[in-house]
Amino acid sequence: MSKDVKWSQSISTNLLKWFLLLSLTPIVVISLLVYKNSSDTLYMSVSNELEHTASSYVRFIENWFYYREGDIKTWSSNMNTLMFIDTLNESYSASQQSTKEYVQSAQYNTVTNVFQNDIVDLIRHYDYIYDIFLITTEGDILFSFAREDDLGTNLIHGKYAYTKFAKSFTVSRDERKTYFSDLEHYAPTNGDPYSFLTAPIIDDKGVLKGVFAIQLKLTRIFEQFKLINDEENGIHHYVLGGEDLLLRSAIDDEKKIMHQRVQTEQTTLYQAEHIYELIAEHDEDSQSYLGPNGDEVIGKHHPIDVLGKRWVLISEINKEFALASSYELAYKILFVSLVAIGIVLAAAFFLSRRITRPIQLLATTSREITQKKERNPVLIENQDEIGQLAKAFNEMIEELTLNEEILKERSQQAAKALKELEEQKLALDAHSIVAITDANGRITYANDKFVDISGFSREELLGQDHRMINSGYHPPSFWKEMYETIHHKMIWHAEFRNKAKDGHFYWVETTIVPFLDENGDIKSYIVIRTDITAQKEYAEKLIKAKEDAEQGARAKAEFLASMSHEIRTPMNGIIGMLGLLKNTELTLPQSHKVSLAESSALSLLTLINDILDFSKVEAGKLALEELEFNLRDELGDFAESIAIRAQEKDVELILDVKEIEQTQVIGDPGRLRQIMNNLVGNAIKFTTEGEIVITCSLRAEDETHTRLFVTVKDSGIGIPEDKIPFLFDAFTQVDTSTTREYGGTGLGLSIVKKLIDLMGGSIHVESRLAEGSTFSFNIVLGVCEQTSAVIPHVDVKGKRV
Repeated sequence: MSKDVKWSQSISTNLLKWFLLLSLTPIVVISLLVYKNSSDTLYMSVSNELEHTASSYVRFIENWFYYREGDIKTWSSNMNTLMFIDTLNESYSASQQSTKEYVQSAQYNTVTNVFQNDIVDLIRHYDYIYDIFLITTEGDILFSFAREDDLGTNLIHGKYAYTKFAKSFTVSRDERKTYFSDLEHYAPTNGDPYSFLTAPIIDDKGVLKGVFAIQLKLTRIFEQFKLINDEENGIHHYVLGGEDLLLRSAIDDEKKIMHQRVQTEQTTLYQAEHIYELIAEHDEDSQSYLGPNGDEVIGKHHPIDVLGKRWVLISEINKEFALASSYELAYKILFVSLVAIGIVLAAAFFLSRRITRPIQLLATTSREITQKKERNPVLIENQDEIGQLAKAFNEMIEELTLNEEILKERSQQAAKALKELEEQKLALDAHSIVAITDANGRITYANDKFVDISGFSREELLGQDHRMINSGYHPPSFWKEMYETIHHKMIWHAEFRNKAKDGHFYWVETTIVPFLDENGDIKSYIVIRTDITAQKEYAEKLIKAKEDAEQGARAKAEFLASMSHEIRTPMNGIIGMLGLLKNTELTLPQSHKVSLAESSALSLLTLINDILDFSKVEAGKLALEELEFNLRDELGDFAESIAIRAQEKDVELILDVKEIEQTQVIGDPGRLRQIMNNLVGNAIKFTTEGEIVITCSLRAEDETHTRLFVTVKDSGIGIPEDKIPFLFDAFTQVDTSTTREYGGTGLGLSIVKKLIDLMGGSIHVESRLAEGSTFSFNIVLGVCEQTSAVIPHVDVKGKRV
């Protein structure tokens, strides 16, 4: 560092500050984005898992009560039940006793012993039945299998008239329908929670004889919660009353059933949607909130219709367990960020020293010259330009590094998004939309998923065809192809867009399978669909994200290509001035120092030229010329120009063009010479003895194009096998010792690869360590209309060869 420059104002210090600032900002931003994306993905996965488990259990509860309703309707209309209630009514009326006295009489025991066998069989075969009742139209309980305290009481004005059981009886009697009482603490059964299902007993003449009632044990439903709840991972599912929010199933203690009221953000949301109808129902109802035990949870709600009673299933998972992997990722990201900052700081110090060392040497040399001899003030301007060059070059490298890091990060995000998309598709495949049609396409069956997604009721769908959900998005040719496929008894598969009853569109992946009768004729079609609307939306977002990333990368590369020209101009001025300085009368120490400065400047110019070509290709600004030229002459001139370098190392250079029969071609001779110069120059650089053989041939592809094949084979030091895949990467050398011993920027082969790609060709490398290397490439050239075959100028007729 110069003594005239303060430490705080030096280029090295400023470079260190800017490197740290510009690297720390994107590292922090990217780390936060990665953590946010991971948390959101994990949150969505947990929500989907809760949705999947809860949906199946909701169906289980509703189906369970649906079948119980069917059971009680069958039993209440059973002939034995009718005879039993008639006999009890007649016997009770004839006894002239109170209900309590009658149910303790011998006559009562005689009647029940005759008719109760069927009821006893029911209780033995169905473990969910605790007790069965026969009740007169006046509300007298004349039969109870369990013979609890309620036997012989009256449900209208007796001591249990306040119970939900009594209400259920009244509704079934007055409205002649099956009714569910909901859960209550029933006093005759030790105050334990029970529910009742009642149905009217009506004879074949339509006369109401009484009410048949079942006291239900919900043990089986509670046992299901024990199976699906995962205490270890903090997962709980529990049922609440829709209006009173009292527990219908246990969370941690069954004694709290019908005692504990659960009021959380999730239950409030449920009541706002389904009880008070203050807000519209929506699918994405996952929330983070404090659960009933005071822990922070992620939860969802699912309404349950239990024979007209509103229940709600609440599914919750402990947030700390659910997002544990996300927290662990946050610690890892913090650690990696700190390590990256340390690495960047060390790299910044090293690079700043490497860049400023030649600048300091040049400034010191210029100052010494001006002190000893009067010179033009241009040297001061040159000093300013060197400072601008160092700063511009530093910003260029920094921009390139940041661009590569951002592009790599966005590529990883795109790959992760694709993986998530595939996982979500697999999950959606498990939930199919199923319909069956007759041979004419009329719908004969539609499952619940079809009803839910289309918005039409099952009655509206049956007897119709699928045109009622046609969105009009696809052309007639699309449907024509479908009809032709299935008409020929083949399976048809495609993705298309449908329209729901409320007007919204949704995408489905559909498979139509024809089913044949015994004569081989089509009797029906099964249509299986999967909702892929979310996948379509994800795909569109992914494409947009990829386009944004590519646009950003192109903008960085275009800036780099433009800046390279601005950097090279002052560099050429420095080299020119140093050349003029060498032609002046200098002392031996002065001449040595000027030579060192010129060598450093030439090294920087070589690096800048390579980066200019590299950035031109990356930015898409490199345009190939279309010139007519003599290929054999071009290759010969090149071989002559570079042979001197080979002779200096006592290496033989051989050019074989005997397979080039057509000399005139169309292409870019300058870029061809650049490719050859890089490949052959490398061969000379890494070959100390032996030979370098250049073999060229032309092969016609069509009437207007021909392909040039070139092989450069040397007997040099060779390349390790594990380094070959990375040979054409930018800024890449075989190892660090290669740069120290042979020099180079690491961009030559990368530029060669990109030029060959632009010229419609490819390049291949074969090498073994210490045995030499072979670089083979091919490019496309145009065929010249005036081309001529190569004919020797010497008459060899009659000669011996």
